[in-house]
Amino acid sequence: MPAEGAVQPAVATVGFDDAVAGFLDYLSAYRGYSIHTVKAYARDLREFRRLLARRYGSVRLPLSTARGAGLAQVPQL
Repeated sequence: MPAEGAVQPAVATVGFDDAVAGFLDYLSAYRGYSIHTVKAYARDLREFRRLLARRYGSVRLPLSTARGAGLAQVPQL
């Protein structure tokens, strides 16, 4: 638990949709997955996003987590 009055560091985040788009591009361009496989991943991830939105509202990922999972093709700040 942080000390009283301590300032929490800001955590860079990336939107779920942006992270998924980067991941799908990665699957297609770098892994060479077929369009059918990429579309199947996209459907599954859309359904997962709907589940998260119903349970937790807005869906944002910490940028470091998204990068580590291969979801965000965002340059490091």
